Amino acid sequence: MKYILHILEKFLIYYKSLFASKTKDKVKNIEESNKYEEEYLCGISFKLTKNFDIDILGFIPETEKLSPDEISDIAEKYAQLLLSINKGFFKSKVLSILDDKANRSSEPNEQLFLNNVVVYYGLLKDEISKLQNSNTPLIRPVSVFRSK
Repeated sequence: MKYILHILEKFLIYYKSLFASKTKDKVKNIEESNKYEEEYLCGISFKLTKNFDIDILGFIPETEKLSPDEISDIAEKYAQLLLSINKGFFKSKVLSILDDKANRSSEPNEQLFLNNVVVYYGLLKDEISKLQNSNTPLIRPVSVFRSK
C-alpha cells in the first residue's frame, strides 16, 4: 500500500509541476503526454535523470468521455499494472528484453551497458533479499540515542 501511495504522490508532484510554470520543458512534457494519451488509455513510466533521480510520469484516461462501467474496467486494469510493477511480475520479461537487445546490438558500449544492468540487477536483488530476510535491524536502536 505504501508503494501505491508513493506512486500517487509522485503523480501529484508531477501534475502540480506541469501547471506551476510554463517553461519550455514543461510544455514539451505536456505535448509528449498528449501524444501518449492519444495512443494509450493510461500509463506510467519511470525515467532516470542526469542527477540519478527517478521521475515517475503517469497519465490517466479522459474520464469525462467514459461510462461508469468503462471507468471501473480501466481502473481495475490500471491497478493490476501498478501491482505488477510493485510485485515484480514484469521482471523476467524486462530482463529478457534487455538480454535480447544486448545480443542483437553491434555497439560494444550498448552491450556493456545492458549486460551491466542485468548483472547489477542480480547483485542488488540478492543484497535486498539478505536485508529483508535478516532479523537484525538496519539501524541499531542504541545508535539512534547515542550522543556526541
